[in-house]
Amino acid sequence: MKHILRKSFTAAMLAVACGSVAHAQGTISTIAGNGLSGFGGDGGPAVGSVLSSPSGVALDASGNVFIVDKYNYRLRKIDAASGNISTYAGGGTSTAYDIDPTTAMFEMPTSVYINGLNDILVTDHFFDMTFKIDHSSGHLFSRCGSHSQGCDGDGGSGEGARMMLPAASCEDAAGNAYMADQGCGKIRKVDGATGLVSTLATLSGVNAVFFDPTTTTDLYVSQMYTHQILKINVATGVTTVVVGTGVAGNTGNVGYAINATIGMPTAIFVDNHHGLYFTDATYNVVRKVNLTTGQIYNIAGTGVAGYSGDGAASQLAELNNPQGIWVDNSGYIYIADAGNNVIRKIKPKGPKANGAMTEISEVSVYPNPTSGVFTLFTDEELSNTNVTVYNVVGQQVYSTVLSGNSNNIDLGQQAPGLYTVAFKTASGMHTERVTIQ
Repeated sequence: MKHILRKSFTAAMLAVACGSVAHAQGTISTIAGNGLSGFGGDGGPAVGSVLSSPSGVALDASGNVFIVDKYNYRLRKIDAASGNISTYAGGGTSTAYDIDPTTAMFEMPTSVYINGLNDILVTDHFFDMTFKIDHSSGHLFSRCGSHSQGCDGDGGSGEGARMMLPAASCEDAAGNAYMADQGCGKIRKVDGATGLVSTLATLSGVNAVFFDPTTTTDLYVSQMYTHQILKINVATGVTTVVVGTGVAGNTGNVGYAINATIGMPTAIFVDNHHGLYFTDATYNVVRKVNLTTGQIYNIAGTGVAGYSGDGAASQLAELNNPQGIWVDNSGYIYIADAGNNVIRKIKPKGPKANGAMTEISEVSVYPNPTSGVFTLFTDEELSNTNVTVYNVVGQQVYSTVLSGNSNNIDLGQQAPGLYTVAFKTASGMHTERVTIQ
């Protein structure tokens, strides 16, 4: 019996030291934005669009991707079927409620959250509000905030409350909304049944919130100044530290999250399988905590700010000021890579939650940079697949139909610069950057 226990303990320690299969590297790609800062591309493919410091990302039940395009003051949508991008909210001049979202004005949207009913919450840092876009009516309302800065309104309606520089919001399964009221140093709650506002907790530097969908009690909150992520039991008010020692750093991978150091956690996501994901804008990484074992892992980023790695393992990629994060039901991870003005996507390797293996499509372009002719290689065989190339302003400059695994593309007639190669297969949308010298 002792021998069996010793073997089990040794196996467990090896798993901790080496990392488990469930945390194997995935393949990273860019699904929106061409890397330039500006506005453009509505009506066309998202990979050719122009974004400005995207700070939030979320998916609805149909797989549509919603992006907080912060300095374009808009919420933009990537259609799941076509891959095209459009403005879904913002860009207007109205500050009224119960309106078409495209007529609304945002001042500095920072985060987006989508609940199980496909209602959308958008938090606006400078308007001191969290907006709700109701799925059934399609109209925009105030969930909390009144366009007036302050820290009062508890006991009254959400529309009458005042917040100061809120950073993020989320909901639980009962429809209660939680706001990271950063300027007031509070977590505010809007009751889903009564619509009344209260203060759940007083915490400094709160900048992200996310409710664990597998519980009715656990709200996760990040604190940027103490370099920690906390869990608040909303029933008892008990707060515990889940991630971070309170010292800034980027250490502790594969160890226990409570002993790890982190920088500024800017966004949180909790999945249905006890995984907590967060972006760290200080160290340009994305990390994951297994809430069952308490272990922490790096899943994207080298720790060096940059823009590289598409088509390769996500842990070898460079990110720049990663902000929002979302994980879909198949384990695909979406990152608002704000400093690079793009949205990145990680295709997972290893077993899915149901035990099936994820099919990975590896894509590479070589030589890169090129004088004009390059090879597009995919391990997923193409079959009469439309392949399109866009320049840096989102204009289509080349299109062809390809089959097989290895194909040559000739862009020798194009001017030197950065181009995006885009195509869609059964496993999803693929984009690759290529530089012509």
